[in-house]
Amino acid sequence: MRSIETLKNNFVFIPACLCLVTFLLFGPSLSFEFVYDDQWTIVKNPSIQSLQPVSRFFLDKNTFALPSTGMNDTAYRPLPTLWFAWDYKMWGLNPLPYKLSNLTLHAMNGILLFFILLSRMRLTRSAAFFGALLFLVHPAQVESVVWVTQRSNLLCLLGMLLAFWVLTDRAQDKSSLKTFIIKMALPGFLFSGLALLSKETGVTFLALFVLWDILFSTRQPIPGARPSRKLIVYGFVFMSVLLWLFLRYEVLGHLPQRAPREGSYVINALTGLASGWEYFKLLFFPLDLRVSHWEYFDNPLKSALVWKGLALLIASTALMALGWKKHRRAVFFTGWIILTLLPVLNLIPIDTFVAERFLYVPLAGLAGLSACFWEKTENTLRKYNVGHTPKKRFLFFLIFPFTLGIVTFKHIQVWQKDLTLWKSAVQSEPDNPFARACLAEAYMGTDRLEEAKTEYKIALTKKPTVSIAFAAMNNLAELLNKLNQPQEALQWSEKALTLRPHARTALYNKIVSLSMLNQKNAAEKTLTKAEKTYPTDPGWPLLRKKIIHFPQPECSLDKL
Repeated sequence: MRSIETLKNNFVFIPACLCLVTFLLFGPSLSFEFVYDDQWTIVKNPSIQSLQPVSRFFLDKNTFALPSTGMNDTAYRPLPTLWFAWDYKMWGLNPLPYKLSNLTLHAMNGILLFFILLSRMRLTRSAAFFGALLFLVHPAQVESVVWVTQRSNLLCLLGMLLAFWVLTDRAQDKSSLKTFIIKMALPGFLFSGLALLSKETGVTFLALFVLWDILFSTRQPIPGARPSRKLIVYGFVFMSVLLWLFLRYEVLGHLPQRAPREGSYVINALTGLASGWEYFKLLFFPLDLRVSHWEYFDNPLKSALVWKGLALLIASTALMALGWKKHRRAVFFTGWIILTLLPVLNLIPIDTFVAERFLYVPLAGLAGLSACFWEKTENTLRKYNVGHTPKKRFLFFLIFPFTLGIVTFKHIQVWQKDLTLWKSAVQSEPDNPFARACLAEAYMGTDRLEEAKTEYKIALTKKPTVSIAFAAMNNLAELLNKLNQPQEALQWSEKALTLRPHARTALYNKIVSLSMLNQKNAAEKTLTKAEKTYPTDPGWPLLRKKIIHFPQPECSLDKL
């Protein structure tokens, strides 16, 4: 039996193997339900129920998710949303085709990464296969592949890899200027645009391309090595970034996702160092996996995570400097990891401390780094005649991705539905108030109201943020009304209103409780306040008619 290394120019066998591994490993997820934000971006999102006009997906921020969730103010990802609209037109709300699209994109990214490692980075075939396989089976990939909403990550990396492929094709360097623009510069512009319009991480492609040019310009010059053509290449990529920044600002009205923590960019940067350390652990030791990673420190200066992150940054920079001349490929992929993590390290403020889905693009860098390690180690083993044959060495190295695959397969089972997802999160991190509140909401969705009540109350004892505390109090008021406990419900709705005095749903819950307690005057007074605050809300007149004989309430939960 021939080893991977001795197969003749076979560009079907290895991609087929990578595709087969992807579908065998992630195949069980095809029967899973929509989970977490899928409810807001797909199931309850009215914007995807029509494809026309297509332009609104690029120009209207409210197409991204159900407007009442507030998610539309934080993300600009028109291409994934447009694809969801197409899926809805074709399949309705059957989750299987949506999940199948995600699996297919993941397999495509693995295959494209293999060809980049083989052709552009000049690694051996076995090394390229090892790197691509590691990328596909890494446990941190589960969140991006199985969670439909995270198709944005898959599309972003696809755009980046395609742009990298066409812009590093040296064969175009001697073509005519027109051919050069049509076959290289223009596709580079379009593919980098694909990445940017899918996920914010795509903005790092320009930096990656610059790093590639610096490292390999003397040995493997990029197409357009002549100054005029190099200027064209950079110009087209830079133009895609500027166009994206313009669109994002025009649609959302801002560039950062949130204001800086405590008004300080220094606090943001220190928090980013702590996040960097956590991401390092998830990349190289992917065992502590969960859907929510909570930020437990109040003062970053007093957190050991910050100083570990700083030490990691210094060590990474030093290693890159030491390997700059002799290990350029390893330096490039180390730079890939660092650069693609920068957008999620709070240098530009974001809501999330750490999330496994943010590792999807950086994992391509880890895959390349692993492929370099494979090639170096295999050469060493061959030199000292360890392993004796390429086949034995190949089987030895497959142990590592196989072990990762087992961890991945087990973690996939957690994502069956909201209840299994958040039970696992609470089990892994009992003091996480967000996970507790989300588990309570999952219980609410299955009418297990007493268990939901317990989880909400526990969440409120775990130092939640203001937004989580408000949602937990407000939802407690709703479910207590459903349990016919209006007196306690009234207490929680009033506590919610101390956090957000004009919140519509909290006012609604208070009116319901007062009506159930037969305090009609107080109910009408609160309703009058609500009508003045939200004069265009069509629900208030109907609510006023029902105050005298109020039925059991029907009120949607706030998005956590």
